Amino acid sequence: MKKLMWGAAIAALAFGGSAAPANGAPIRHTVETVTLACPSLTSPAGTAALFVGYGEEGPYFSSEVWRPGEFPEQDKPWYVAWDGEAELHGLTLMVSTTLTDFGTETWTTGQVSATLSPAGPSTTVKERRRSGNTWQVTTTTQTPATVTGRYAIDGVGSFDLSSCVGEILHISTFGTNPAAYVWSYSEAFVGCQMDTGSEDIVVSADAVTRRGRSTADLGVVVFPHVGGEWAAYYGDGAGILTRRSLTGSVTLKTNSEEDPVDVGTASVSAHLARVGVQQTQETEGGTTTTLRFETMRVAGTLKLPDGRVLPLENCSAARVTVKSLERPMRRP
Repeated sequence: MKKLMWGAAIAALAFGGSAAPANGAPIRHTVETVTLACPSLTSPAGTAALFVGYGEEGPYFSSEVWRPGEFPEQDKPWYVAWDGEAELHGLTLMVSTTLTDFGTETWTTGQVSATLSPAGPSTTVKERRRSGNTWQVTTTTQTPATVTGRYAIDGVGSFDLSSCVGEILHISTFGTNPAAYVWSYSEAFVGCQMDTGSEDIVVSADAVTRRGRSTADLGVVVFPHVGGEWAAYYGDGAGILTRRSLTGSVTLKTNSEEDPVDVGTASVSAHLARVGVQQTQETEGGTTTTLRFETMRVAGTLKLPDGRVLPLENCSAARVTVKSLERPMRRP
């Protein structure tokens, strides 16, 4: 008998964890499970929806029940359940759940007994993920299945499960388990504000940075002093951000939801120079976190569609880097 307990299945597929060995031996996990999707079950007892199985975020269960004559698209459900105790016996899924009537604050119990039979060719998907200095490969084999069985609810009735869509899953995970986990993140921000006398102009950019060049979210907004935001025009798009420069162009459009007008292209060209660094480090338990904050000076120009070239003014720029080193805790 294979247990399909929610917490256990999550732990089986989780990468690493406190129970993992700290000697660098690879991690291997295999899970065999099923999914069951029953969006519309009908019987003299009413209408029910039932979903149970395993998804990208782990095991799940949900169910809703409507009285005879009520409809999911129009009426609130009679009974609702979001959790269940499940067991998998070969390819027979057994689930016990508690359903709640929130209108009367009463509850009842439900039992799912579903047998799945392979009903088509299998497909296999392999996914590789990297986090810090660790990586894992998850291989998932999916086989479509027909379903037989019943969903019985005390005091309500039962529903035949032959209309459900079933799937049989074989999930294997292989990953590294280094003695220490290292993770880092870096992000840069640039913002400038200019007053030309007749308008205010804002230039902004931010990007998750890596070594070399990164794609930045670049934006330019023009606020005329006459008309304010109603007369504003703006544009956003992709720029190129390196450790020393920010470049990019965006198409400016008028601030109109119904029929925006293309005003033209605005181009940004800026040089970035580091002028200050602050760094802190903190250790708690087995984790050491280092925070590095770099301030930068911005010098460059903004070229507007009307031909004007404006110096970038009132700018602030920074790069924030966080690095975490997690060592396994030593047991006494």
